Amino acid sequence: MPDRPRALSPTTAQSLGSLIKSARDIMRKNKGLNGDLDRLPMLTWIMFLKFLDDLELQREEEAKLAGKKFHDPIKVGTLAGILGDVATHFELRRNELVQRIFG
Repeated sequence: MPDRPRALSPTTAQSLGSLIKSARDIMRKNKGLNGDLDRLPMLTWIMFLKFLDDLELQREEEAKLAGKKFHDPIKVGTLAGILGDVATHFELRRNELVQRIFG
């Protein structure tokens, strides 16, 4: 399995607010999304995927420390594909989308 970046420290209310503002700013530039009613479901889905990815990284690290094999509940290709689809929608690369929204 390729090395992935380590999860950052836990999210504080201030950093979460900053992440949401950054994501909303990116989404406002998309002509296909008209207002918060269009953006909110997309933002919720992106945040869910990010938190799922962070949880997966945490569990992978815990398994490594315990000397156990990590069993990924969702195929990495599936998550990468979903993030890729969202990135394509915003005409970005997947890594660029994640970086711009979550730093």
